[in-house]
Amino acid sequence: MACGHEPAPIAYENGIKVIDRAARYVPESNLVQVLTWWEVEDEQLLYEYNVSMQIITPDWQNARQEDRHLYELPPWDVIELSTEGLPPGDYRLMMILYHRDTGEKASGTDLTTGEKAKIWPVLSFTIGPDS
Repeated sequence: MACGHEPAPIAYENGIKVIDRAARYVPESNLVQVLTWWEVEDEQLLYEYNVSMQIITPDWQNARQEDRHLYELPPWDVIELSTEGLPPGDYRLMMILYHRDTGEKASGTDLTTGEKAKIWPVLSFTIGPDS
C-alpha cells in the first residue's frame, strides 16, 4: 500500500467485514494487484460467500474477473488480475461479495463515509497505448 493510505472498511449486513482494501496497477507486468483484509463473525460465512474482483470498462462492461471462495482466502490476501490484451483506455476495479449458492450480492456500508452499496470501487486506472 502506498504511503498515506487510508483504510477503507466495509461492514456487510451479513456479519462479514472488510477491514481494508487497496489495489495497484502494474503496467510493466500487465497486472492489477488487489490486497484485501477480511474478518467474519461466524466462520460458516466463509463457506457461504464468494468475492468477485472485476475490471470494468467505462460503459460497465466486464473486461476481466477473478472470483474466490472466502474460505480460500487467508485474512490478508493478494489477488492478481491480468490486464494482458486489454485495449488502451480507462478501467475501474470493482469488488462484489455475493452468496455462492444464490448469486445475491451482499449489501454493505462504508464505515468511513456511511455510503451503502453492493458493488464497491477499489481502483481506477488507465492502460496506455504502449502497455
